[in-house]
Amino acid sequence: IYLLERTNDAEHFGSIVRAFWFSIVTMTTIGYGDVTPTTSLGKILAIAFGIIGIVCVALLTANILEANSKFNELQSDAKV
Repeated sequence: IYLLERTNDAEHFGSIVRAFWFSIVTMTTIGYGDVTPTTSLGKILAIAFGIIGIVCVALLTANILEANSKFNELQSDAKV
């Protein structure tokens, strides 16, 4: 995103740190809305970041629920 947006919006994407911040905020689906890409490729990349973030959050949630289920199963087996 840094390479795509740095020339069009140097205020928000002028440094790698700011571009990384945008990427993290987008991928974690927080999306403050204070920074948005202006180029077409930047917008497409931001959409991809959002989709990847949704998938990652869903997988993380599924893994946590599976671990919780196994833990509860082990606890109930230990009580018997």
